[in-house]
This record gives sequence, structure tokens and C-alpha cells, in this order.
Amino acid sequence: RYFDKQNILAVHIAKILSQKKHRKKIGEVHISIDSSDLRRVVLILTPPLPNEDVTGKEGGSGTNERSKKRRKGNSDKDVTMQTTGKKGGKAKRGKQRYRLRLVFGMQGNPSNRNFWIPPARLFPDRCNNRIESISDEGGSGGDDPTPTYTSVLARDMHHVATSRIIHSMSKACAAFNEALILAKVWCLQRGLLRGHDALDTTSLALLLVYLYRTKKVGTRMGSIQVFTVLMKFIAETDWLGEGSGDRSGGSVGGGVMGSGDKIRYSASEGYQATVGSPKKKTAIVLPEEGLSESKSIDHCVQSDLYQNDLRKTGSSDKSQPKTLLDCFKAHSPGPVFLDPTMTVNYLGSVSPSFVRELQGEAKKAIFSLHLHSDDPSGAKSPFRQLFLEGCRFWRRYDAHVHLDLNELEKISALCHEFDDASDVGRYESISRSVVQLLRMALGDRITAIRALTRGNGEGALLPGVASTLIDTDQTPSISIRGAPTEAMAAWGSPNRRPALHSPVMSLNSQGKNNTLVIGLRINSQTCGRIVDRGPPANDTGATSSFVALWGKEKAQLRRFKDGAIVHAVLWNADSSNTSEGYLKFSGDERCGGIVERVVRHIVPLHLAPSSPKKKNKNKKQLSIAFGLRNMMSLVEGVSSAGDDSTGGSISSGGVDSTVMHKDIMSAFDSLTGFLRQNSIAVPVTPGSKEMQSKLGLPLAIDAVEPLSSSLRYSELFPPEAHPLLGGKKKTSDGSKAAGVTTGSPILVQVRLEGNSKWPNDVKAISAAKCALLIQLAEGIETMKRNGASECVAFDGPIHVTPSYMDVGYMGYSWRIMIRADQELKLLNSLRKPPPEAIELRNVLTKRHITSALHHSTVHSVNTQYPSAGLTMRLAMRWVHSHMLSGLFPQEAVEILVGKVFVDAQPLEPPATAMSGFLRFLRLLSSHDWARQPLLFDPQGSLTPEDYARVQSDFESVRGEEYTNGPPMFLITLGCVRTADAQPTRTPGLPGAANRQKEHCMPTFTRENPEQVVLSRVISLAKRSELFLLDLLVKGESIRLDGNNSWASAFHESTSSLKSYSILLRVDPHIVVDPGCSSTAGDCATRITEEGLKTPFTRSATRRSVGPKSLRIHTYKNIGSSAEAIVHGWSPVANVVDMLRSKFGSSAVFFYNALAPDIIALLWRPTAFSPVAFTAMHSEYKRPMENKWQEDGLAMHNAEDLLRKICHTANSSVTEVKLLDDRSVEARPMKAKAASIGGEKKRKATKGRSGTSSSSEDDSSSDEKD
Repeated sequence: RYFDKQNILAVHIAKILSQKKHRKKIGEVHISIDSSDLRRVVLILTPPLPNEDVTGKEGGSGTNERSKKRRKGNSDKDVTMQTTGKKGGKAKRGKQRYRLRLVFGMQGNPSNRNFWIPPARLFPDRCNNRIESISDEGGSGGDDPTPTYTSVLARDMHHVATSRIIHSMSKACAAFNEALILAKVWCLQRGLLRGHDALDTTSLALLLVYLYRTKKVGTRMGSIQVFTVLMKFIAETDWLGEGSGDRSGGSVGGGVMGSGDKIRYSASEGYQATVGSPKKKTAIVLPEEGLSESKSIDHCVQSDLYQNDLRKTGSSDKSQPKTLLDCFKAHSPGPVFLDPTMTVNYLGSVSPSFVRELQGEAKKAIFSLHLHSDDPSGAKSPFRQLFLEGCRFWRRYDAHVHLDLNELEKISALCHEFDDASDVGRYESISRSVVQLLRMALGDRITAIRALTRGNGEGALLPGVASTLIDTDQTPSISIRGAPTEAMAAWGSPNRRPALHSPVMSLNSQGKNNTLVIGLRINSQTCGRIVDRGPPANDTGATSSFVALWGKEKAQLRRFKDGAIVHAVLWNADSSNTSEGYLKFSGDERCGGIVERVVRHIVPLHLAPSSPKKKNKNKKQLSIAFGLRNMMSLVEGVSSAGDDSTGGSISSGGVDSTVMHKDIMSAFDSLTGFLRQNSIAVPVTPGSKEMQSKLGLPLAIDAVEPLSSSLRYSELFPPEAHPLLGGKKKTSDGSKAAGVTTGSPILVQVRLEGNSKWPNDVKAISAAKCALLIQLAEGIETMKRNGASECVAFDGPIHVTPSYMDVGYMGYSWRIMIRADQELKLLNSLRKPPPEAIELRNVLTKRHITSALHHSTVHSVNTQYPSAGLTMRLAMRWVHSHMLSGLFPQEAVEILVGKVFVDAQPLEPPATAMSGFLRFLRLLSSHDWARQPLLFDPQGSLTPEDYARVQSDFESVRGEEYTNGPPMFLITLGCVRTADAQPTRTPGLPGAANRQKEHCMPTFTRENPEQVVLSRVISLAKRSELFLLDLLVKGESIRLDGNNSWASAFHESTSSLKSYSILLRVDPHIVVDPGCSSTAGDCATRITEEGLKTPFTRSATRRSVGPKSLRIHTYKNIGSSAEAIVHGWSPVANVVDMLRSKFGSSAVFFYNALAPDIIALLWRPTAFSPVAFTAMHSEYKRPMENKWQEDGLAMHNAEDLLRKICHTANSSVTEVKLLDDRSVEARPMKAKAASIGGEKKRKATKGRSGTSSSSEDDSSSDEKD
């Protein structure tokens, strides 16, 4: 009853302080929950600023007055001037608003024997809070120890004493204050402070005091040194008796779960319980000033009292702790840090899961500090990683599980919810039980697990929140003035069993959020294990424990190859229990799919068990939501699903993108073997000295290098094998096949053996390369005519151009280029290269050298991190969806995503596509592109000198105003090596002095994106990240009806289309995949006759069959129709390329290459600037005035430009909508207009307000038709 009485008193005092007569001095009064215990409340006072009007009506304040004036059109600055009486609001900025927290405690000396609480009642093995049992039988609960509750009581007695300890240390050492600030910032950035089971400022300060009093740090040490010692002390201390201090695991995060714990997973110890040893637990005592820790324990009165009490009871139980310190170790579930009187456990409210997370973060901090000491260049400074980068709950974990607390009301007894409910509270008891249950079940599949606590809110989501007191701590609070009576009664009610509510208030739910959120950090190396083996059959006790954990239906006897017959659990698709609405994506085992299956099985089994006597099929299942996991449907198919609404099973109709990539790679290996083997010269006839290859090439092929994204797991829609390009033949007569291959062919390059007979002229080398391609095509055709078995897989037409050759092989369209190293050597040897030679050298270097190195780098990242490829494809879908195709290179997306995985500090590399995509958006929107380059070096090949050179070159190119050079400075290893291999010459200097290295410039982002595009990308990335993060916090469930809220992040809104100047509607007959449209795309997973179809499955199917008008029939008796196949059919992309090449100086063209139904045009700011008229640049010009004058100014004629643009697009564009009329005189147009949104056609009007028109040529052609 102690906290009930204290809360009633707090509410009564709050009502008195909120009265009108105290309002000028007290200000606003709020009631909130204490950070250390959820069962008691505190008062938050917000004193008014000087001259601030707070004497309004009841329920109002100065804030309402400001909001009223803001609605009238006055800004905050005007309101500040009126309230302060001074201009500019300077007085308000000088007086910072602050808050006071009123914490209630006890008055008196706890050491006095006449104190109302006997000292013996503060032993950790005593029960000080008995609650009624909630079981059906009724009755009262047992006398279980309540160490946490007792510790909170003791803290209320020592508020003044604790403050004096910290204050004396603060005055004695200045470095103490600085180290405490660093530690607080470090904790706040990670959400480790102010949580209901985490550290608070007092406990963090007392840890520093302990280090000073035990001589682990000295008063002469600096703040950075003290902070380093604190991190090492936290990381190496065995707080839980699990051997945490001894197992570094060789990883940054201290190894994976299970490296020192006895957890249930598939290993020799996989059936043992997950408990720490109290004997191994480290307990510390804050020593008295001037005494050592051991002497303080010897002189402690409470310790002597425990010994006397132990002698009086005369207990013969050997398990009874012999000392008070051992008693704290045995009965405290978390860490033990005692005050000098040994009555208060400063860390009594800290949960074991928080300790494990805290130690993992401390180890990463030490790793970052040591890495900085090994890096003399300072390129990897830990300051940003430790104190500037935010990595709170919603960014730190790979998966977030949302459980409804209302459904957890009647929790199973297997989870022991009420065993410690009297000690830590009902909510904390449930959350700790769920965390422990999941930790036992998941084992080494995860590296960390944590329940959401306060102090983990995202500050970016604060704008738009109605309450002025909600901050990133997410602490629920109620204003005393104007609060309803029911709300006040809930805070001060003495009811023994109030409603179960979450202590974490979502920033966007206004206190209505009532869920338990569990964060999981997935181990990508072990999460794909599909078998959990149980204990040996002769160990009956462990077997019973194993079966009780997994259930009798799941844990079954199985025989393994080694002859063992044990209980085991399988997690493949056939044996996994799926819940309603659950979709199993293809290949999800690589990125946490089995983790989700384990959670969906273990939580309902123990938290919502069904009665064995009455099995109700219509019973509502326990809802388990994984935040944003359904975004995988954009890049993967479905392999299985749960039950549908009718009770039947849903069949699968999905495809596996990884299998599609591997099929392409297998075809590439076969093509490589064919080219290399048949390019080797052999005798023409047996015994003849004349040598010739089967392909007729004069030089043998040394290597075939991949360059396509389809060969590095990053192609958004990998091509399927075409039946008329050497793929699997269709047996049905008269069946239709695609007459084109959509998308770009698979790009590869061949390297020929060295030879000295290459010509010494660049044009001659280009002609020789073209001749080699022609000979390669003729060689393949000759081998096919001769019936060579190696050429069976070749089919379809072979197209040869001066730079590449398109050919069909094993069902895929290939584009083969020839790499001639002699050509690059010749260009590099030119003493005074002309601009054309420099441009050609840059193009060839990017095409043959840098692209090959980029491909190998990205391929290594995607093979090392299983979810990296999915993240790249999801990021490319986002780029295309926002009509940025061709403006934001795919190589730049791959580099940014690779940076997220390789340089993930202070976080761990993401293990799911969802977390990787969110981090990609954050990196894109938060990086300072104007002042900092971004280096990507996954192998660590760059030296400190290379880093310094890149930074120097960047500053030289950017200039003092940071406005020059490419807007996005992405530097890879290939960029540095290319700059080293391309020296320039300075005229007039002989020899070595005549050579200097070029600036290290980005290869893939030198021209694109330009500044206007980059600004748009940054804005879109920031908005998309905040939108998805908000959905993740809300925890919206997965839906199969198409109403997925996350889909808005992959669509262009109607208002965004209005920001363009002109919209061109593309003929829908040439749009192959309308489901990927930026405005009307379908992102829902739908049930069809063929099964479940994800957006990826539907798009892959549409692309494989091609446009309907270009499909061809196949007949056995007519012959092959393969010669009619068109490689790389993409008419809209060709149109956009022509528009950009012709009119790129006047406008920027946006379109979605996946579904090019709209081409958007945005005029450049300088497009219609007046310029001097010249005959050479008179195209599309008109005079500024109505008639030409001598020496007059001219400008672009918007009507001529639009007419020429429509003529260039030819029949691809059917409608034009003019949103920005740039003509000098807005005259009515003759053509009818049609809006993009499907509006009725209407006549064009004058002005710029959405005038729709089409060109005169188009109108005349329509009339003729």
C-alpha cells in the first residue's frame, strides 16, 4: 500500500499546485510515471517564462493564445514580441524553459531502530508486497521475496544521501562532470537511459563515483580516459553470472547469444536451461569515502544485522546465503550495485536483457576507440559513432514483434507471469517472461533481444504531436488542468489490479498505444538453420524440458544420419505452423524467416494455449505483427501461406528471385566455358600444322567477365529463360511466346590474349574489335550449321553493332563486348590528348575497368550479407517508383547499400531487407553531400594516405563555397586506382616533373545525379524514412486486401505530380508492367486461381510474356520463330534518352522505367533566360518582344520546344498536360487536353493554372486519323 498512498498524496498536491493562485509561479503541472518504477508517479512542473501570460481561463494557457494568433496569420516571432515586450524574441531565447520533477520519498533516519520500517525488512530475501492471486481458486499469494520492490523502498529513504555523494564528487573533480555528460549522451543516443528497466542519471553517476573511490580512475585523468574506463568496466564485469566478461567472441558485439549461455538451440547443450550462476555473479558495493570496498563491507551495520539474524534462526539449509552480499546475488534477478549501507541496490530495477544490451554496446564502444587508435589518419574517428549517431530501439534491431497486451491478460502459467508480479509489477513481469521465453527458443539465431522501454522514442517523429509535453522519452503524462476525472482516478487509484497498460506512449498514438514490442537482432550466419536437435534419448529430464518448450506436436522423434534418435524440431515450409495472414516468402531463411516462424509458434503455444478438451476453430488467434515485413513482396514471391478466411489452405504461386539469379549465373558459366574452349586454336586437320579455333578468332579468349546486375544478385527483376532463345521448349503446338525481351540484355565482356599485332591507331583498334565481334557471330552460326553439340543452346537472332553483340543462349539475351587493353594503353600514352581522346578514355575506363571492379565488389558484399541483394533491389524499386530512372545510377544505389552493410557502426549489419532499406534511406538523407565525400572500401584496401588524398582532392574540386564538382561524391577503390593510372602532363616540365596525378573523381556519379535531382532524392528519402518509421512504431498488421500503408512510400502522390512543368502520357499498349506504376501501382498480394501472387510475381510474369501485340505463335511444322525476337525492347527508354540528349540543357526528364506510363518534364531555371541572339544558336528561339529587332534579346520558344518534344516522342505519347505555361503570351491552343488522372477532356485556357494542351501537329494528325 506504500505506493498507493504515495500516489494519492501526489495527485492531491498536484491539484493544489495547479490552482489559479499558484499559476504565475508554478506554471503548468503534469503527472507522470517515475523512471525507476512503474507503480509510482512524479509531478512535472513547467514554470512560466518572464512576462508569459498563464492566467487564462481554466483549461487554457499561454500556449492556446499563441496558437490562436498563429491561426490569424501571426508567426511565432510576432507572438514572442507581444509576450516578452521586446523585438525579435531575444528575451525568450535568453531564458530557456526548464522543468522540475517532484519525487516523493520518506523522511527520517533509516538507521534509527525506531524508524517505521525495521532494517531487517530491507533484506533482499524478505517479502514486502503481498498481492492477491489471480487464479481461479482465489486465495492470497505466497511470501516470495521482493528484492526489486524492497530496493525501491530503500531508495526512497536515501534520496538526500545519494544526492550528497554525487554532489561531493562533482565538486572534487571537474573531469567527473565531463565524463558524466559524455556517458549520458552515449546512453541517450542508444536509448539506454530513462527507461523503466534501464539506467537513470543517478545510477550512471554512482557508477563513476565507484570508479573514483575504488581507484580504478584518478582525479588527474581526463574525461575521455574516464569514459573509456567506464565502458571497459561495464563490458568486462560479469553482472549476471553468465561469463559475459570472459567471452569477447571475437566480434564487435561480444559474440552471439549462446557462445557462453546455456540456451536451447541445435547443439550439444541445446536442451539446457538459460540461467546464470549466482556464485559467478559480480556484486559491487560503493565504498565509504576514504575506505576500501572490503572494509566498507566489514564495517556495514546492515551486514552485521544479517549475520545476527542468520544465527538466531539457526537455519541448517546449506543453500542459505552466508553473507548479505551473497543474499543479494541469489535473490536479485539483475545486477547488484549496493550503497555503503548495503540496503539500496542502485541497479535493482535493471532487467537482465538490458544488462546484456548495455554490455554489447559498451564492447562496440571499446572497439571503436581502439580502431581509432590504430588509424593515424583519423578517417574513422569514433566521435560521430559514439556521440552523434542515433541508434535507438527502432533503428537498432532487424525485426520488431508487436504483441497486444489486451490479449496477454490471461497469460499461461507456463510463463510464470505472477511469480514476480508483486516484485517488479505486472507489465514488467510479462515483458521479462516473454523476453526470456523467446531467448530460450531462438538461441543463437539472434544476437540480441530487448523489449521496448521509455527513452527510445525518435525525435524526428516529434513534429505534429499534439501534446507539448511528449518528448523522446515517450513517458505518459496528464495535465492536471482540464484532465477528466476518470484519468485522474487511474493514476491515484488504490485498486489492486488496474488495467494492464504499456508504460511506453507512442508519439503518434496520443496515449492509446497498448502493445508490447520486442526487438530482435538477427544473426545472419545461423538464422537459416532448419533443425533444432534435442537431448539424448536417455536423458529423460532434459527431454521432458525440450518437449515442454516446443510442444508435443512440434518436437517429434527423428533419426539422423549419425544414427541418433532424438526429439527434434523442423522449420521447413511443410512443417511450419503458420498463422492467419502469414506469408512465407521464397528464400526467407536467409534473412530471418525461420526466426519469425519460431516466434509465431512459441508465443501462441505458451501465451495463448487452447483448451485440450474444447478446440474451437473459430477462436481468435493471438495477433503477432512483424513491422513492415510485407515489403518483401516487392522483391520476392510467396512459397507458402497460412489459412485463408474460409479455413482452407492457400496454394503458392510465387517464384524465388535467388533461384532465378543462380540460373542466370549457371548459364553464364556455361557460356564462359563455351567461348574459352572454342577460341583455342587447334589443328585444322589431324596432323596439319595450320592452327585455327572453331570460332575462327585469331586470338584466344582469356576470360569472360560479368558486368550485369543479374550476375551479382542485385537485378530487380531477373529475366526468365525465353523458350525461343535456347531455353526450355514448349511442347504445345500454336502456343504464344514473347516476341521481345524486356529490359537490358545481360552484359559481359571478353578479354583476349596478349598480342603485339594490335594497330597503333584508336580508330583502327575500334574497327578491329568490331571485326572480332563479326567473326565471333559467324563462328557461332557456322558451328550451328555444322551441327555442333555445343551450339544447341544458341538460338534466336544475333545482332552485331560496332561496340557489342547481342545473342541468345540458354534462354537469355546476352550482350558481349570486347575489352582491348591495348586501346587504353594507347590513350594513356598520348602526350597531349585532345578532348575527344580524354572523353573516350574515361568512357572505356568506366566500361571495362571500373565496372568490372565494381561488379566483383558488389558481388562479394551480396554473398557475404544474405539480405544485401534484397535491400539493393528494394532500393532500386523505390528509385524507379519516384520516376528517377536514369537520373540516379544503379551503381550509386549499390554503393550506398553496400556502405550500410560494410560500415554499419555504431550498429550491426542489418539482417533483413526492411532494416537495410530504412538505413539506406537514412544514409541518403543524412549524409552531408556538399561537404563530405563517401568512401566505399569493403576489403579495406585503401591506405590512410588514400583517405587523405581523397579528402584533399574533394576540397580542391568543391572549392571554398562547396558548390563545384559532382553533387554526389561516391569514391570506390576503382576511382582511386583509375586516378593513379591516368597521369596528366603539365606543358613545359621535362621528365618526371612533367607528370602529376589527376584528381580522384567519382566514376558512376560524375554526371548523374545532378543537383536538382539529388535535392529531390534527399527530400524523398527523408520523407519515406519518417513515414515508414512511423508505421513501424504504430505496428500496423499485415493485410491481404491491398490496403498496405507502406505502399505509399513507393508511389508518387497527386500533389507531387503538380510540381512538374509538363506531363506526357505514354501509350498504354507499350507499357508492359502497369503494376509498377508510380501513380497507380498495385503493391498488394492477391489470391488468384493460380495461388498467391505478390507484386514481384505478377511483374515477373508480365515481363516474361511481353506486350500482347508483340507475342508470336510457335508451330512445330513451320520452323522456328526465334529470328523475330527483339533483344532489349524498351521503346520508352530510347525515347527518353533521345529527349535528354536533345533537350537536356533546357529541361530535366523524369520517368519510371519499370512502368513508363508518364514522362514528366521540369524546365530548368535558365531555360527561358534572355540571351543575345546569334545565328548559330537560333533554334527554338523567339524574340523577347513581339517582333525582331537589331541587337535584341532572344529566349526559348516554349511552344516550339513542346512541339519538337512531341515530334521526337512520335507515337509513344498520346496525351500532353501543360502545368507550367512558359510562353510569352498565353494564347489558347487548338488541341484538346486530357488530364493524367483520367479527367474529361476540356479546352485549354490561358494562364499557368493547370492548362492542358497538346501540340498542333498532334491535333492535326488525330483529326486525319
